[in-house]
Amino acid sequence: MIHNRTRGQRTAAARWMMILYSLLLPLLAGALARSVVPERASAAPAPDHVLVVLSDRAADALRYHSVLPRCVEKLGPLPVDIEPVFYDPKDPEREGIFRELGMHRWFRIGGGATAGELRAKLRLDDELWAVKIPQRYDADVVEPNDLSIYWMWGLNEMRLPEAWEIYHDESPVIISTLDTGCRIQHPDLAANTRINPGEDLDHNGVWDASDNNGIDDDGNGFVDDLVGWDFVSHTVDLEYVVPEEDYAPRDNLVYPDINGHGTHVAGTAAAVTNNGIGVAAASWNVRHMPVRIGFAWDDGGQYLRGSGYDDDIAAAIQYASDNGARVISLSFGGDEPDTIVPPVILYARANNTLFFASAGNDDTSSAHYPAAYPGAISVAALEPGGIRVYFSNYGPTVDLAAPGRWIWSTMCNSPYEPYDYVSWGGTSMACPNAASVAALIISYRPCLTDDEVEQILLSSCDSIDAQNPGYEGQLGAGLVNAKAALDSVRVNRILGFFDALDGSCHNVVLTWMLGGTADSIRLFRDGSYLTTVAGSATSYTDVPPAGSYLYSALAYRGCGATPMASDSGLRFDTPTAPDSVAASDDICDSIAVTWVDPPTVGTLAIQRNGMPLGTVAAGVERFVDYPTPGIRYLYSVTPYNGCGVGTAASDSGGQTGTPSDPVFTLATDGLCDMVVVTWNLPDLITGVRIYRGALFLATVAAPTITYTDVSPPVGPWLYTAVPFNGCGTGTGIPDMGYPGVLLPAVGNVQATDTRCDSVIVTWNNVSGESGYRVYRDTTLVAELPNQRLRCADRPAPGTYRYSVIAFNVCGPSPASSDSGRRKDVPPPVQDVSASDDRLDSVIVTWSGPVQGDSIRVMRNGMLAATLPVSRLRFAESPCGDHFYQVMAVNECGISVAAGDSSHCPSAVTLDGREIPTDFFLAQNYPNPFNPSTTIRFGLPFTSEVQVTVYDVMGRHVVELLSGTLPAGAHRITWRCEECPSGMYMVHLQAGDHTFLRKMLLMK
Repeated sequence: MIHNRTRGQRTAAARWMMILYSLLLPLLAGALARSVVPERASAAPAPDHVLVVLSDRAADALRYHSVLPRCVEKLGPLPVDIEPVFYDPKDPEREGIFRELGMHRWFRIGGGATAGELRAKLRLDDELWAVKIPQRYDADVVEPNDLSIYWMWGLNEMRLPEAWEIYHDESPVIISTLDTGCRIQHPDLAANTRINPGEDLDHNGVWDASDNNGIDDDGNGFVDDLVGWDFVSHTVDLEYVVPEEDYAPRDNLVYPDINGHGTHVAGTAAAVTNNGIGVAAASWNVRHMPVRIGFAWDDGGQYLRGSGYDDDIAAAIQYASDNGARVISLSFGGDEPDTIVPPVILYARANNTLFFASAGNDDTSSAHYPAAYPGAISVAALEPGGIRVYFSNYGPTVDLAAPGRWIWSTMCNSPYEPYDYVSWGGTSMACPNAASVAALIISYRPCLTDDEVEQILLSSCDSIDAQNPGYEGQLGAGLVNAKAALDSVRVNRILGFFDALDGSCHNVVLTWMLGGTADSIRLFRDGSYLTTVAGSATSYTDVPPAGSYLYSALAYRGCGATPMASDSGLRFDTPTAPDSVAASDDICDSIAVTWVDPPTVGTLAIQRNGMPLGTVAAGVERFVDYPTPGIRYLYSVTPYNGCGVGTAASDSGGQTGTPSDPVFTLATDGLCDMVVVTWNLPDLITGVRIYRGALFLATVAAPTITYTDVSPPVGPWLYTAVPFNGCGTGTGIPDMGYPGVLLPAVGNVQATDTRCDSVIVTWNNVSGESGYRVYRDTTLVAELPNQRLRCADRPAPGTYRYSVIAFNVCGPSPASSDSGRRKDVPPPVQDVSASDDRLDSVIVTWSGPVQGDSIRVMRNGMLAATLPVSRLRFAESPCGDHFYQVMAVNECGISVAAGDSSHCPSAVTLDGREIPTDFFLAQNYPNPFNPSTTIRFGLPFTSEVQVTVYDVMGRHVVELLSGTLPAGAHRITWRCEECPSGMYMVHLQAGDHTFLRKMLLMK
């Protein structure tokens, strides 16, 4: 590969250069194609599957019954993935060609091994006929210098400006490029990108993300193939991976194009032409179907390589042909023949699809594939002047040549080719140039077959033997000549005169003169096909419905037609009915009848209730009558001409007079700050005048039948709608109405604060209310009808602000409020402690203040005492081991009990202190606990003490105490918020004495 720049970097001069790039991928047979730059020919990724040909029986069993062939068993425990290379055609005729060419027998087998390892395990038998490794194709790139003067020279070389004078209209022809992907949203490609109507859910002809619904809407076997399909399905060794590239699986993503070759080829074949930007293509506005068959990979050289495999290309050719492509362009190739691609090329040609392929960039006369296969059109590359480019192949397999050097076209704008347009070269560029001219021919003459288009293209080429000494006859038919190709199928003007005769009551006679020989003449009326007459005919009589028509004629010879000749013709008939007949209702002294004349009318007769009044000439369109007032009449207008009497049209009318029918007024009652007045609408009135009592309020034009009197004084009032028209005033029947008023604040709102179960809210009545809303703080707790003056609320215990609002149609009143409280049982008594070191009594203490009305002291579940809330101590004799509970009491109930255990140890008195006569460890309290508990123990004499907590599995949790303590009763508290729920053991070691107690933590 030769370049004058490094990866990711261009000099300032290079940015102004068009970049010449020729991407030609060796297509078949395993061996790598010779690169024009030897250093790029390095190791390459190995394929991960093999291609096999099965017998008819085995292939059908696998395709239609999912029965695996015996050869799969030879792969042992490998995970096997087997699928057909080609899908089954939906069309029965294509199915016959499909089977005749043996395409149904090709399958891919992959999974868990390289292609070489898979092939080594497979052996041919009566089911397995052939095994091959997919062939890889590489990119050959040539980039010359000094390109800025060339730009779009190739269009002139192929004489396209002259061809466009013959034909350049927008075309529905689909051209498909099989390549490395395509930047379909490029501004010079987007408008020409073919949108699959079967997958275009919103039918807007544009690629939208919302069209991807995960469903094969058109039933062609490819889900969401809105634009095209990505057939690349090969893994690449990590050594060669380009991070941004898409290597698998097959899907509907034909973009992005990391390599750029596919986007350049797409612009050459199908760029939007005459759009004021960028580049042009021979075929103007064809529909472009991009199909992805190649991928980028990195061999460590200066630029990315491009590769693809033959089975992906074969499947792509079938897809493009089956989905409407008339032309396929493939700028890939290799120097060895293959067996999988030839049948699908013939399949495409049988499907009326032309297949163009690049002739190769190896400067050799050797055959290049698939360009050399039967059915393929092989394209060599030329530079300005019809001279063979130094690298282009030549020889007996070349069919024709096209511009292929310094070709300016669209680019992918990828991290590796960050541009919108560049100049590249190669037979890769010549191929889409020739294919685009073929699409132009098909657009001009859609009836031509693929064989006819190929013959036209070859027979119209310019010889370039003189420009290429030493290569005479080696460049096929020569340089593509688009003008000569269109001229060869152009039909010159045959119809020298065409006339449609006017004025007959019965028909329209078409006449013409012939300036040449025609096979047939097709006639059209208003753009719709009418009939076909012999090529020798010079007249035709049409009997259409009466009216004016545009007649056209096309003379046909072969597959082409002359330019269309047209003329307008008119068949007279009895006149149609007059349009828009109207008899007036708004004139006080007469009735005016008006209409719109029908075509071809001569005179019109006017009748009132079937009696003739007179006639008028065409163009008058008005008649005035002066009948007796107060009566409605039916007027008819009948048209006449030389062909007879036409159809009459009628309308009724009358003199207006003053309004005769009364208007009945209806006024609303109680609407907030307004009165709405409505009325009926008799005939012949222009509007009404509205009065409140004797006060005039407004004039309202018909057909409006309502009026709103805003903020009237407090009523009631007598409202009247008086009708009028241009002839005077009628009678209005009045009605009484009055407005509603705003409400005052609710009075005497009171909320209770002494109840344990609820808060009762009461208030005084407000006149005119629709109901009341009661709020606790800002929360609506009730909406009540009028006359309800009490609400019971049951909130959580606490103090709240209650508000009451009255409302009616005018809205809410101001809020009135009071505080209320729901009482609760007292909170638990805190810090309850029972003595454990006294011999004569038990003393129970707690902290204050205590809320409630009294205190209950329970001993072992039995009432021991009832005390006032001011007492914080209880004592009784004798001492003993008891469980004491202390609870606060009020009228709402009893608080949660808080307690402690007492202990009466055997003790002696020493210096006035009671000393236990023996060691002890009391049960912790509370138990169960969360998260803290008190542990009590006694010592008869000074001892070394260690208190430790273990879990139920004997694992150490915490050491609470370790040291020397004096004789007496002791207590310690263990608090463990992070400990999980469960059983724990407290262990006391006092001298030689050991004690153990169970404790239960419940969270």
